Amino acid sequence: MRTPEIDLNALATGLDPAKVSEVADFIGYLKSKQERELPPVLRDAPLDDEPLTDEEISEIEAAKADAVAYTAEEMRQRYGLV
Repeated sequence: MRTPEIDLNALATGLDPAKVSEVADFIGYLKSKQERELPPVLRDAPLDDEPLTDEEISEIEAAKADAVAYTAEEMRQRYGLV
């Protein structure tokens, strides 16, 4: 079954420029997600059900703090979405 052609330009016509930018960011996200699909052996592996260690929790909190230190544009550049 063939997917029908979709005219994204026609869909975006008349949208607020900020919304068009959001759509472009989302398309970039989808493309990068598709490029990094996991092989079945990893995708189907059981989840790790062990509790997080104090060190892991600290690393997660540090990563969260690091993420909010960047603007959306800096994050797009950092992860190649521009």
